[in-house]
Amino acid sequence: MTRIAPQAIASVVGAAASTALGGNPLAGALITKALEQILADRSEELKQLDQVKADTQALVRGPYNTGMDWLEQAAQPYRSIQERDEFICKARDEFVRARGQEQNQYSRALIEYHLGNCWTLLGSNKDAQYWFQRAHKSAIEYLRESVLRAKWYELRPELGVGDAAGSPPPPLSLPIGLALTSAKAVGGVVLAGAGAVVPGLQGPGAGLVKWAAHDVAYRRSYRAYRQSKKEFREEARPALHLIDALEQLRYQASGLALEFEEPSPAQGSLEEWVKGR
Repeated sequence: MTRIAPQAIASVVGAAASTALGGNPLAGALITKALEQILADRSEELKQLDQVKADTQALVRGPYNTGMDWLEQAAQPYRSIQERDEFICKARDEFVRARGQEQNQYSRALIEYHLGNCWTLLGSNKDAQYWFQRAHKSAIEYLRESVLRAKWYELRPELGVGDAAGSPPPPLSLPIGLALTSAKAVGGVVLAGAGAVVPGLQGPGAGLVKWAAHDVAYRRSYRAYRQSKKEFREEARPALHLIDALEQLRYQASGLALEFEEPSPAQGSLEEWVKGR
């Protein structure tokens, strides 16, 4: 679980400009704390990038990683205010480069989040607002793309289940299937359907064969549905944590005046959010 904790960044919001931050020893201490928190999250972010079903190696090895290295340099306690701001600017520029090269929406969201962090540390809340809002939009788009390519989402109409379904029984239980094969009133209908699937099959057993084949296919599809849904939740988890961090910033850092275009799904209500996609 990511620690992408916005509290340290939220504590910096309120200073008007980089010069104002530099002239305030308390604000300088808050910036140092925020940098330390960002760097502490770095290893966790790398783990989460591994969960994303995309080639993220170029992101890790490229300008994104270089940007994090510059932030690490900025966090050194012996840096002057001017040096610290210079290194944060270098990190910001690398994140801009990384974003231009990245196609995966979650990776873009993470980069945009760090661009928001950089601008906050440099005292520009307006620029930070833009990038935090972009990060939210990219994370939502990542979730939407994950839903559309997920096998479980395609299987729902076939299985006749809802988004929050538990473990529904097969269409017909064995006793009902046996009853249908022996019931004369319904047998003709069942056998007529079975004859089209299994040519030449006659008698009450034909209905049972049709039922059994349907039951096996249903159970196979439902297993695929459950496995695919589990994979989707794992893939969605990093984006959900990032969205949660942005929501915390929205409430804790009123100076950013964050407004998101779409509502945020929560960990426990992901299926409810999917219903509206």
